[in-house]
Amino acid sequence: MQRFVLQGSIYYTQYRKCGKPACSTCSSRAKRGHGPYWYRRDSNTGKVHYIGKRLPEGIVSTHDARRLLRPRAAGISDTLRRQQAALRSFIDGGALTDDDIKILTAFDLQDGIL
Repeated sequence: MQRFVLQGSIYYTQYRKCGKPACSTCSSRAKRGHGPYWYRRDSNTGKVHYIGKRLPEGIVSTHDARRLLRPRAAGISDTLRRQQAALRSFIDGGALTDDDIKILTAFDLQDGIL
């Protein structure tokens, strides 16, 4: 089953059994049924909406772009965490590492470093 979260909705695939006794796709316990079909569950209301066999292109391209940008965003988050720690040390008067000094210099705070 495929599943991802995008803009407040959970998108997922699911197989369905039609319930017809003569259906060769659904009749065996080993068979999953028809599909997979895409559904969207609204995270706020819990309502489920049927999408179909394929996702609309806009959802696919947005999901792909976010998946590709996720590592870059994680790197930015790590950089911001290090900058925040350096600024906190500077404000609190703590000991500064060489990396802290480089970060503070980038913020044009070098005059306050001894």
